[in-house]
Amino acid sequence: MCLSLNLLAERLGVAPNILTNPVSVAVTAGVSAAFSVSATGIPDPTYQWQKGGTNLVGQTSASLIISNAHCADAGSYSVIVSNVAGTAISSNATLTVIGSAPVASFTASPTSGTEPLSVTLTDTSSSPTLPLSILWNFGDLSSTTTTGGATVVHAYAAGTYTVTLTASNACDISTLASNNLINVITAFQAWQIQYFGSTTNAAAAANADSDGDGQDNQAEFLSGTNPTNSASGLHITSVARSGSDVVVTWSTAGGTTNVVQSTAGAGNGGYSTNFTDLSGLVVITGSGDTSTNYTDVGGGTNIPARYYRVRLAP
Repeated sequence: MCLSLNLLAERLGVAPNILTNPVSVAVTAGVSAAFSVSATGIPDPTYQWQKGGTNLVGQTSASLIISNAHCADAGSYSVIVSNVAGTAISSNATLTVIGSAPVASFTASPTSGTEPLSVTLTDTSSSPTLPLSILWNFGDLSSTTTTGGATVVHAYAAGTYTVTLTASNACDISTLASNNLINVITAFQAWQIQYFGSTTNAAAAANADSDGDGQDNQAEFLSGTNPTNSASGLHITSVARSGSDVVVTWSTAGGTTNVVQSTAGAGNGGYSTNFTDLSGLVVITGSGDTSTNYTDVGGGTNIPARYYRVRLAP
């Protein structure tokens, strides 16, 4: 008789019966949490774990393991136990995660200037749960990681940049993106603003020559001279013989480096355009407009005479 009943049960099936429901647990953030259920049924039942009534993908065994529990994992969990004969649903078990999520924040200074601009960035995120890990995305395809509260210094080329800080602890992750936070202009743009008030002023254009001295703005920028003063410019002011020597005097600007060049004169009074360096590097000290000279020793005895020019050294 018992054998017949067993065969009948196997044919008809026995709906699942939950023997042990999952039990609520509390864990510290970053620690694993586990739920389990014990059930019978013919045929053996299958399992589907849920959180807040929503199926958890891939969680289909009698046990549910939540590795490295975060604050977002906290909630109500249950499991559906089913076979061809029926379905049983466990009671709810609560997962409590002990910890606090971070709140991302940071400071940056300066946020504007001329390239290369060194910006000091300091993490000011709050995080009751430690340790805190910080990921910096500088917005120029570079990033770095630091500990919470750390300061980093990053150099920016010209452009506009969004800085993103992601703060994470064992409980959760917080991200703060400061759009278009860093604004860096080129050295030429800073020069345009200094002399013309803006980069869009027609007089500030690279090829403009507002003071009419024959040198456009790009040339005056490179030579360090004043584009609003026709007397300011990189140019030779005199070539004078001194005995057998020749003294070349020119107007220039402090903080630059010049080189005197020469070429041979032609019999018809013209000259070759094949200028070559005559002097070494002439470093101009100080700042602002100035005048300096170079002595071409024996230059006064050259036949035909030399022609001179001054170039700006890199």
